Amino acid sequence: TMPEINYFAPAVCVIGDTMYLTHSGGGAIYKTDDPKSGQWTRVGKPVNWSDPALFVDDDGRVYCYYGCSPTEPIFVVELDPNNNMALLQGPNELFYENRAAHGFEVAGDQNDNQNAECWMEGPWMTKYGDTYYLQYGAPGTQYASYADGCYTSKSPMGPFTYCDNSPISYKATGYLVGAGHGSMFQDLQGN
Repeated sequence: TMPEINYFAPAVCVIGDTMYLTHSGGGAIYKTDDPKSGQWTRVGKPVNWSDPALFVDDDGRVYCYYGCSPTEPIFVVELDPNNNMALLQGPNELFYENRAAHGFEVAGDQNDNQNAECWMEGPWMTKYGDTYYLQYGAPGTQYASYADGCYTSKSPMGPFTYCDNSPISYKATGYLVGAGHGSMFQDLQGN
């Protein structure tokens, strides 16, 4: 058995016939060719990350975006899929919270507590055309105002530019509040 398979904030990617898994509880990476079997092999621990998001680009290069902190930025690393996901590049700092310019990053149920910390967390990468869209959650899961911002780049390693239409997802009312960690994706019809 592998207790790490049950850790929070998991991330997976598939390369060929192999599925890779990592998580927030320390950042070890595991792989399997048969996930239904429950048999996983530990391949390494390139970075001690939190809230990771694995991303395989069109050219087969692999990246991990991560971050879950009120003081640290969102980071990216490039991993080597031909060498047990060893670290190739990074970690690179991508962006920090900017409450002065991004009002939805201000803490509180109505984004009204300038003195509370803003948690930048849960990054997720989506590529559409030749543009990379990097989502993140802020200001914290405990607030009704929790929303997803977005930055774009022409390179998976950055630099990234803030999307002026952020937050790109936001829900502050209802039975469950907050947008949660965003995970945009493109479906099989290209939507």
